[in-house]
Amino acid sequence: MRSPVLFLIFNRPALVKATFACIREARPPRLYIAADGPREGRDGEAALCQEAREAATQVDWPCEVRTLFRKRNLGCADAVSSAITWFFRHEAEGVILEDDLSIHPDFFPFCDAMLERYRDEEHIMHVHGNNFQYGLPRGEAGYYFSCFSHCWGWASWARAWEKYDHAMTRMRSVTSKTLPRLFQSQAAIGCFRDVLARVKDGRINSWAYRWTCSVWEHEGLCVNPNVNMARNIGFGAEGTHTTDSAAVVAHLPAEGLAEITHPQEIARDAVADEWTACTHFLQGGNPVPALVQEALRRLEAGMPDGALGIVRVLRAALGDAGQLLHLEALALLQKGMRAEALAAAAKWLEMEPLSDEAGNLARMTRRRSYGS
Repeated sequence: MRSPVLFLIFNRPALVKATFACIREARPPRLYIAADGPREGRDGEAALCQEAREAATQVDWPCEVRTLFRKRNLGCADAVSSAITWFFRHEAEGVILEDDLSIHPDFFPFCDAMLERYRDEEHIMHVHGNNFQYGLPRGEAGYYFSCFSHCWGWASWARAWEKYDHAMTRMRSVTSKTLPRLFQSQAAIGCFRDVLARVKDGRINSWAYRWTCSVWEHEGLCVNPNVNMARNIGFGAEGTHTTDSAAVVAHLPAEGLAEITHPQEIARDAVADEWTACTHFLQGGNPVPALVQEALRRLEAGMPDGALGIVRVLRAALGDAGQLLHLEALALLQKGMRAEALAAAAKWLEMEPLSDEAGNLARMTRRRSYGS
């Protein structure tokens, strides 16, 4: 790995150790570690913060290490944004990781390549390792361009971060002019207007939405890989903004990008962004109905891999369910994987022995398996 890394930590030493293991494997030449301070009146938090700091500084490879350890608590928005500003005072570009990520090794060379390739492209402001398309590639390349600056493992340049507007001074222009250009869905436009308003007036303590607002203000583009390379493992009671441990997105696996191929043109994929808006940000926090409908649409369009991408994440999040096993069997059958399709259909029939639909699918799969 060539790029420096900023590692943002707080009070979760177990998660810090897991993410640090990914950083150790990548062996960045320079590591910046920023930690917010313990909150007043929280018994035991000072000890947890200290344990997290010790875990994050166990550097055992040739590496220059710098630390920014806060004595008092600044809160998520101020602590993180000021740490990123500190990082980019020293570095022209680099990778930013929070303390709750499981990262595929391919993420780091991907960031290296993107930071170099788009170093002088002013309108490209952000690179991330997240993909919320659930197995459906967008375009023919290894990545596409998005308006979303996802932050579960990302990279950027000092020249882009200079445009960060913590006060969101041009939010009204973004909500009145930019959002209607970005999204067709009135629900998405209304959702982001509401979220940005709540961030600006302090009801949501987020640096990430402030950064997104800055990207939108400058009509910035974000590099979005066609696989998900970073999984958020911090969902649960301890997370600040990731408290639902049953969230579907918590079960997206971190995968590798076999080859970095480049799009023929630099242009935003509006269809992909509309899909992300509707499934990742809307649905009242429950994307399952929309995801099931999308799996059916992909099957009807002859895209079984895309359907399987959705079904397998849903099964990881929700467990076995008749409808999901049904979709999986149909997708596998469409791919010609008859033995696997039969196993899924048989499991569905075992769960719902009185289901005529399950029995019919199992019998149909058997007939196709034996060529009769």
